[in-house]
Amino acid sequence: MPSSLTVPDRFPAAADAPRRRIQRLRSAESLRLAGTSPLGRLVFNLYGVPTIRPVNHIVEGEDIIFRTHGDSAVVEALGTGEMLVAYEVDHFDLDARLGWSVVINGTARRVLDVREAARYLALTDPWLDNGRDKNYVIRIRPKLVFGFQVVPDEE
Repeated sequence: MPSSLTVPDRFPAAADAPRRRIQRLRSAESLRLAGTSPLGRLVFNLYGVPTIRPVNHIVEGEDIIFRTHGDSAVVEALGTGEMLVAYEVDHFDLDARLGWSVVINGTARRVLDVREAARYLALTDPWLDNGRDKNYVIRIRPKLVFGFQVVPDEE
């Protein structure tokens, strides 16, 4: 286990925390929240099995945009067409037991227009500098957006 990882002995017991409830979020609010977090998880099919990869993203309008390298699992699964994906973004305060989660189901496709791809490359910043050119820009067009928020119960 990496030395920088800290695992609490226990999370606060439910009796120690205030009452909470789940509130559904509208699509627009869900997408807005997704844009406030730089990291999400892409779920896709690779060799017939569900696969998950963390990616950093931006939200533009309703689209999720991220970049990757040419020999990534995402590019391999995508091939030259499009694929159905799920994308999950969340933020939780583990001590307060409050936060939100957004799941976006849609279609991923590579951005092929040179000008458009160059603009997205300038707006996205890869987290890893591992010597690979991350010049493949992928766009997720949402079909369904689900979000919920865990909020204090004010009753």
